Amino acid sequence: MGARSFFLFVLCFFFISCDKRVWENPYDQSSPKALFTPTNLSITQSGTKLILSWNQSNKLISGFKLEREYSANNYAIIANLTKEIQTYTDATVIGGKLYNYKLTAVAGTNYSNTIQASYTTADIPDISQFSLVSKTFLSATYNTIVKDGGSPILKKGVCWSTSPNPTMDNFKTEDGSGSNSYNSLVSNLSPNVKYYIRPYASNAIGIKYGPELILTMVINVIPGQNVTDASGNIYNTVVIGNQTWMAKNLVTTKYQNGQTIPLITNTALWTAASSGAYCDFLNDINSSNAYGHLYNYFAVSDSRNICPVGYHVPSKQEWETLLSYIGGNTAGALLKETGTTYWAIGNGTNLTGFSARSASWRSQDGGFYYSLRTGGAYFWSSTNDTPKNPWVFSINSETTAKISQDFYFETAAGASIRCLKN
Repeated sequence: MGARSFFLFVLCFFFISCDKRVWENPYDQSSPKALFTPTNLSITQSGTKLILSWNQSNKLISGFKLEREYSANNYAIIANLTKEIQTYTDATVIGGKLYNYKLTAVAGTNYSNTIQASYTTADIPDISQFSLVSKTFLSATYNTIVKDGGSPILKKGVCWSTSPNPTMDNFKTEDGSGSNSYNSLVSNLSPNVKYYIRPYASNAIGIKYGPELILTMVINVIPGQNVTDASGNIYNTVVIGNQTWMAKNLVTTKYQNGQTIPLITNTALWTAASSGAYCDFLNDINSSNAYGHLYNYFAVSDSRNICPVGYHVPSKQEWETLLSYIGGNTAGALLKETGTTYWAIGNGTNLTGFSARSASWRSQDGGFYYSLRTGGAYFWSSTNDTPKNPWVFSINSETTAKISQDFYFETAAGASIRCLKN
């Protein structure tokens, strides 16, 4: 190659090289915009903020221009950023709205192509309905319908207080997660107290409280009409929910037709009996006025009916109805006579007027167990779905009330009877 040819080769190489460097320079207006256009604009939500991020491979730019749409196809600059920054947090967004963004790289007075991204923000949950479903003695059930707002619900329930606008820091139920219709049981309320109750639901965006309802558990003991048994004994009655109960244990010695119920004090005869009989605790006739008689189950199931006219021995289901109405197994105190005259532990409130007393019981073997005031209250039901063990409703010395089939209460055992209006 001659000197002239070599010179021309070097000159061409120089111009080609210079031309390539010029085309990679984003400040050159002739440079292709794609060479310094940012890529991978993405958006995520964190609480009430949107976080934008992107990539930029060209390090020669001076920065970025970020725009957000404020009306249809109209954008405004929300940030001018230096080239070192490739993320931006928009803290001015609100929930449940579509946001459109544009991002452009800047090199002096030169601009790259614009890239775009959109995001619909999640919102706090939406509570569309809150209503009272049912009310029992000292509890109430509410129904809430909630939607998640675009972010999964983490907690939901109802909260309540004696002051307006209760929050999750007050008394509350916790009814799981997810958006749906759910029921909440508000329990252990106090009588004649005004409560403010409202639902809540929370997600990653925030907490939503629903409309506030006011609840007052007005407790008045409602007396029913007095009733007289076949022996002439008169009983007060009390209305509890939709049921009318005798307010004292049965003490009759006759069936409805006037025929006598045998009194059995002898242990062997008590155990051997196969028909109705009664006794008093420790065979002390003086206890019957305060605690009533103890009857075996044969007296309960006798077709002559041991209860006064218009009344019957309650079934298992009817005892359960009472238990459900007063608030469940832990609400036994509401049924118990107050003070320590008839209970060793004076924790009864007797808000129902049921006036249960600790009459204890007699076993099928004829023995008397525990003692009056400490032994608890035991009432027969009319339900016997096994050969030997009918269902018995009991209230212990603490506050527990329950309906169960107890091994100790066979048909030959002795327990109290509390009659229920038909």
